[in-house]
Amino acid sequence: MRNLINPNIKPHLKSHHYIPVSKRVYEAYDELYDFSRTARYDGFLNEKGMREQEMDDMEECKKNLAIIKDFIVRKGIALD
Repeated sequence: MRNLINPNIKPHLKSHHYIPVSKRVYEAYDELYDFSRTARYDGFLNEKGMREQEMDDMEECKKNLAIIKDFIVRKGIALD
């Protein structure tokens, strides 16, 4: 999925379907993508340690999602 979205939103790349986003919005998306892959594919050796890491990651994800939602709303798209 990243390969489908990245070429269209990376601030330094231009394509005919380019969606102009700030570096901050792109970095928020990219970090959310990494967190989602970690949550889905990375195993763990210590369940308690993994849960603590997931809680830390969740707080970062909430911040990144707020950045992306703000961008979408500023573009005039309702998020109901």
